[in-house]
Amino acid sequence: MVQPAAPWTDLQVLQNLGACLRRRWQNQEVFRIAVGTDWLRLHLLGDRKPGLILSSRPGCHFMFAAEGTWSEAVKQALPVAKGHILGQQLTKARLINLGILPNDRVVALHFVTADDEPLYLLHQMFGQRGNTTLLNRKGHLLWARPQKTHPRLTETP
Repeated sequence: MVQPAAPWTDLQVLQNLGACLRRRWQNQEVFRIAVGTDWLRLHLLGDRKPGLILSSRPGCHFMFAAEGTWSEAVKQALPVAKGHILGQQLTKARLINLGILPNDRVVALHFVTADDEPLYLLHQMFGQRGNTTLLNRKGHLLWARPQKTHPRLTETP
């Protein structure tokens, strides 16, 4: 018997979530990016401190929306890397668009920096271990975790 896909791997569920988040957060300014070993949290400006968490932990790659600050226990369990390149590149950028790439479980976030430069953050949600990449307008890889990436994460959407 074929089991139905879990919500975090079901393409239609992911596309619906992407559309919902796009409606809520399109054109929001990035407050900061918190990056850990195998996760990142995109913080947007707003009273409720909205954000998106992307995980690429082995066997646990997903995305979910979250609001507010983390408890001390979570902060200790998920330490933040100081001075990370994503923070340097994306802080004060504007989130222009987000969604799931057609026919694939890749979260695509399109930003425009304060200098009016487009950047694309792509997050793979399939395979043994998820990948995350940051590309510029020409599709040049600015950052990747891990360094070896899936081909779908090296093309601008």
